Amino acid sequence: MVWVAAWLSRNAVRRAIDEASMVQVVLSYRAWDRELHASLEQARHVPLERAREVELGEEPTIDEVRKLLRAVGLELPHAFGDLEVSDIIRRAISAPNFYE
Repeated sequence: MVWVAAWLSRNAVRRAIDEASMVQVVLSYRAWDRELHASLEQARHVPLERAREVELGEEPTIDEVRKLLRAVGLELPHAFGDLEVSDIIRRAISAPNFYE
């Protein structure tokens, strides 16, 4: 009889944990959903088809990258010097390809 009571109380604890876990999952999903909607509201269309208008070398130059970003409507602020553009190029070229 004692083992039945222990089994029932363990199952009640498991159900309570399962319910608490589900509540946590739902709350996490809601937070993620709100964050996604906020991001989408702040997003804007980038006309990537215009990128074809700009030719890039094997390792793009600073001027090529500036022209490319201007072509797709993402002109860099004046505060971005050649050093920052070089950093963008370096990061783009050395980025791992997760699809390989």
